[in-house]
Amino acid sequence: MCVCVVLKAVERINAAIRAGVPEKTVEELMNPEAQLPEVYPSAADLYQRELASLQQQKGALRLGVKRLSGGSGSVALF
Repeated sequence: MCVCVVLKAVERINAAIRAGVPEKTVEELMNPEAQLPEVYPSAADLYQRELASLQQQKGALRLGVKRLSGGSGSVALF
C-alpha cells in the first residue's frame, strides 16, 4: 500500500479526533488504509479522550519548540 494512502488515513483520523465525535474517530481508526491493529468500537470514548489528549500535547510541544528555535521549528507527533 502506498505511503500516501496511509498518510491520508492518518489525516482523516486526526480530523475525526478534532471533531470530537467518538463514533467517527473509531470509524476512521477501523479504516483498513490506516493499517492499525484491531480497534474496539466499545472503547470509542476512551480512544477519543486519549487521542485528543495526545493532540493537545502535540500542540503544546509544537509551541514550545517554536519558542526555543525562534519560531522556525516544529515537531509532528501525529
